[in-house]
Amino acid sequence: MVKIFRGVESRNIKVIESLDTNLIGEGTLSSRYLINIEGANYFAKVFRPGENSFGRSSREMIKNEIAVLDYIYSNSASAPAQDLLRYRGYAEVGDVTTLLFEDQVTWRSGATLEKRLNVQSERIKTQEEVPTTEEVLNLKRSVEATNYQSYEVGDVIDIVRQIADQIGQYHSLRGDKCAGIIHMDITPKNIIIVDDIDTRKKKAIVIDFGIARENGEAIDHLFNKSSLSDGRGGDYYLSQKGIFNLVYSSIDSRQQSTANPSLDTYNIVNVLCLMLTGRLIEYWETEAKKTCDPLFDDNLFDDDPEIITEMMNGEIADVIEKRCKSLNLASEVKLTLINELSRIITYGRKANQNQQTTDQKGTISTSSVRADYSTCSELIEELDALGIKQILKEPITIS
Repeated sequence: MVKIFRGVESRNIKVIESLDTNLIGEGTLSSRYLINIEGANYFAKVFRPGENSFGRSSREMIKNEIAVLDYIYSNSASAPAQDLLRYRGYAEVGDVTTLLFEDQVTWRSGATLEKRLNVQSERIKTQEEVPTTEEVLNLKRSVEATNYQSYEVGDVIDIVRQIADQIGQYHSLRGDKCAGIIHMDITPKNIIIVDDIDTRKKKAIVIDFGIARENGEAIDHLFNKSSLSDGRGGDYYLSQKGIFNLVYSSIDSRQQSTANPSLDTYNIVNVLCLMLTGRLIEYWETEAKKTCDPLFDDNLFDDDPEIITEMMNGEIADVIEKRCKSLNLASEVKLTLINELSRIITYGRKANQNQQTTDQKGTISTSSVRADYSTCSELIEELDALGIKQILKEPITIS
């Protein structure tokens, strides 16, 4: 294991702990460690490029993340840089690239949201560089969080609001040469729950800017202007106009030509849906369609999207209602909370407007799921309107 770090500018290097299995979870393109260099502890994120496109992708991703972090820290006065563990640079050793962060106690006490929720899903089985729309939808429908009920409803709203606030600040982190940062990969795997260093309370921090883009720039170029259109990596990162996360994104993300905030807000709402119901938005859309037509077939289905939205709202509300039983609220207040949470999740479905997508094999699929929150501030406004701080009498705590 120590050989991984050979060549880093230090002779006294010790691996303290591997974090892949007991803390962070397995990374598709990297491994994570706690290491000691000359008496100082660091969190190390190690990329292991190979000879195929996965290797090319991971090498470019680490360079892109470094460029993003450089920009964030150079604007620390106006950005939530304090929420990220400050990095100290990187070393490229042969075909291994290592990104080093300061080792805070938070890395030992924290865990990704994916690990806490116990998120499970199938792997992409296609042999093609880009999977078909049907393959992507099947993957999205298979995602399930088996431990999602461990979070109280108030905790869920608080975590999602923190995420939206952080990402919104990155979106507006403008400078002379940048119009803001679009994360592109907001998933439970990239959300770590840590102990706030100052207040000792739990905090949600979005990490991993490996495939981030500049706001408004062409989607086939990363933040550092490099292109990943010829590579793919991991289970969820598939390329067509450059790699991005397909599992938590809207199905029509492939049609986007520029990076924009709505690509992130859809992912955030999908995380909200997963935390409240244990499933993603696309699962509930399919269930609603099956209710309308037991012989449901994606390629043949053509029903009124307004009816699907209404049924989807009802099915999601039923699950949320079970989560809200323990809340000590008046029945009318509780009902409003349930309905509003369901509405926030299905808000992106524009009634009477179907979206058609064409995959690389020419298959046309119809879906009415869209990301309709154009900015994080719109989503935050919706979450704040729930009045959760007034509803919950006790401070929010995350178990």
